Amino acid sequence: MRVAYKKIVERERVYAAAAFWLRANAPEDSVVAGHEIGVIGFFSQRKVLDLFGLVSVESWQWGGSGTVDEVRSDYIVMKEYPSLKAIKENTAHTHAWIKWRDLWIGAGNGLPLPTADQLENLYFR
Repeated sequence: MRVAYKKIVERERVYAAAAFWLRANAPEDSVVAGHEIGVIGFFSQRKVLDLFGLVSVESWQWGGSGTVDEVRSDYIVMKEYPSLKAIKENTAHTHAWIKWRDLWIGAGNGLPLPTADQLENLYFR
C-alpha cells in the first residue's frame, strides 16, 4: 500500500511542477491538453482539454482515446501514452517538445518551454 501511495504522490508532483511552470509562464488564455487535467487545471489556472474525454466533450469525437490527428491546444502535457506518437507527428499544433522525468511537454509555435532545471526546482519546492 505504501509503495502505491508513493507512486501516486510522485505522479502528482511531476504534473504539479509542470502546472506551476505553466501558471508562471504561459499566457493566461492558453489551453493545455492532456490526460491528468485535474492537477494541471488546478495549479496552472489555465483552460484544459481532457484527451480522455471525461470533461471535454470535444474529445468524444476521438472516442476519448486521445488518438487524434489534431489537438487544438497551446500546450500538451502527458506521459508516454500510445497516442503521444501520433500527436507529436502532427506538427500543425506543436513544434517543440521537452521530456522531463517521464513527462512530455509540447508547446505551440512561439510559446516558451520550460527547462529541466526549472521543473526540478518546482518539483522540490
